[in-house]
Amino acid sequence: MTSRRKRSPFDNYRLKISTRIYEPELLRDFKEIVDSTVSSPDEYKKLLEFYTEYRLEGRPEDQAISEALRRLERYRERTSSLRGSWRSPLYERVEERLRSYLEWVGFLGLIASPTAKLARHIAKYGLGGDCDAIAKLAIAKGLEGFAITIRTQDGREVKVPLSAAFVKFFCRDKAREAYEKALKDVYGKEVDASEIFAALPNPW
Repeated sequence: MTSRRKRSPFDNYRLKISTRIYEPELLRDFKEIVDSTVSSPDEYKKLLEFYTEYRLEGRPEDQAISEALRRLERYRERTSSLRGSWRSPLYERVEERLRSYLEWVGFLGLIASPTAKLARHIAKYGLGGDCDAIAKLAIAKGLEGFAITIRTQDGREVKVPLSAAFVKFFCRDKAREAYEKALKDVYGKEVDASEIFAALPNPW
């Protein structure tokens, strides 16, 4: 009788990894720490993402591994702090406030579904307070494609993307910096968003 090798999270995502980014040698080195470290495919993807980021920055393998493991631990802490709470009445009130804020800004009710879905993702995976992650999520998931025109008090018209309003709600004073950084990271665009965030009302 032939014994079957236990599958690891590495096997589940082997074919999805682009060799243009992840060199085969790097993957072999990295795989050695996977089975004893991660407890789910989601954690595996995060650890691989962190490790590869450090390797592509030119850090030595041992440093990249240790930094990736520390970062994974912080990710676990954020996730566990809110896991299970995203369906609570408290979270439902946050979702309702988000919808009210976006409608107050001027976005129609049609955007309630996609924004609520992203808000649930933020709570479920413990991203609350991580403004860089929230901004990247909003832009990468397409909220940048929805925009309205807001007339400022001095009569100027400013085009405001839904993603900017979404980030403003969750990040308050840190929103502009996170939004500009996310645009640069996702699209490689240098943007001065000061006019956009000056036009957006405060959500509190």
